[in-house]
Amino acid sequence: MIKTLRDQLAKDLDVLGVPVANGWPDRITPPVLLVVPPASAVHVTAGPNFTEYTVALDVVVLAGKASPALALNALEELVEGVLSNTVDWSLSGVDSPSLVTISGTEYLGTVVHLSKPTRL
Repeated sequence: MIKTLRDQLAKDLDVLGVPVANGWPDRITPPVLLVVPPASAVHVTAGPNFTEYTVALDVVVLAGKASPALALNALEELVEGVLSNTVDWSLSGVDSPSLVTISGTEYLGTVVHLSKPTRL
């Protein structure tokens, strides 16, 4: 159930033209989208009926290396792409952009918080 939702979300985001990692890869080269369990929310909650659940997933969005203005524009375009390709998911919010350091290089990134009801 959970893996199926995560796989489908990653597949839906493939159309954005940047690599999509389903989970935490060993190496990250932005721009990239990471479909991962939420860092600051409950991963699975009970639904209103037996065998119904809500699964929460995060999409970590990292822009490629660029000047601050260009990186912000690229990040916002990626976030808009995530939002337009996840219309069947509930949006909890999008974190404010912040700098993320990967292998000593800073990239601009954010997290899109999504959830979706499902059945077991």
